[in-house]
Amino acid sequence: MLTTLFRQFRLIALSALLIAAQAGAASLDTARFSTLDGKPVNITALRGKRVLVNFWATWCGPCRHEMPRLDHFARTWRPRGVEVVGIALDDSAHVKDFLKKTPVSYPLWIAGDDGMDLLPALGDGGIVVPFTVLLNRQGKPVARWTGEVTDADLNRALTANP
Repeated sequence: MLTTLFRQFRLIALSALLIAAQAGAASLDTARFSTLDGKPVNITALRGKRVLVNFWATWCGPCRHEMPRLDHFARTWRPRGVEVVGIALDDSAHVKDFLKKTPVSYPLWIAGDDGMDLLPALGDGGIVVPFTVLLNRQGKPVARWTGEVTDADLNRALTANP
């Protein structure tokens, strides 16, 4: 009896995770972002590539700390078809000021406060930044990290999801 209940619970939990992953991908696909100069941009423009999406904010200490590491990662993996995109939960003026001190080679997009609504759908139930999601070539989330992500985590996830 207990084994049957455990199996049913496991199936329900796996179904919930699958539904959440699909909802997260759909909401990210339909989300509207802007470049630092105000031009609209959408994550679907990167379909066909693996994309590391990093949600961050200029007021977030751990976010600022991991930016140089993500920049190095972006330069290392870009030739292998991996794009890194930083999505700021901030406004462009603060991001532009930040970039004067900490330039990065990967694109930074602005989500503003609406970006916070995406985080739970992508698996960040606590709405904690930094929050990073690896999308496969079809745009589906295949890995997630809450808090600073390590090089080892990123390398392992990219190796497991070619």
